Amino acid sequence: MARKRGGEERLIRVSHGGSRIREELELIVGLGGGVRDVIAEHKVYGRISAELEIGSERDIEDLIGQICSGESTPLMTVTSGEHFHHIWADSEETLDRIQEALGEKGFLPGRRPNRDLRKRK
Repeated sequence: MARKRGGEERLIRVSHGGSRIREELELIVGLGGGVRDVIAEHKVYGRISAELEIGSERDIEDLIGQICSGESTPLMTVTSGEHFHHIWADSEETLDRIQEALGEKGFLPGRRPNRDLRKRK
């Protein structure tokens, strides 16, 4: 059963390959959020969206299962990985943490994953 939707919501632009779908969704859900939908801005067809309502690990498993079975392909494939999600959470602070974590992991366009570049001894 999906976790109850929070009271705050934010539209966030993300970009990644198909191999990172699970990682992206687990990060969001693990930090207390959920994903309402996916939106792709296609140059010819315009805005294409699909409801997801991902709020739990079970929801993630169901979606990944459908993708892996060939029942569907990720909408982001029509835009080379770039897409948007309405992400919900219980507070703006939780949304801020989710957005920061997405940036640290390289999911936000223009931001590379944070890595410790210090030399190891």
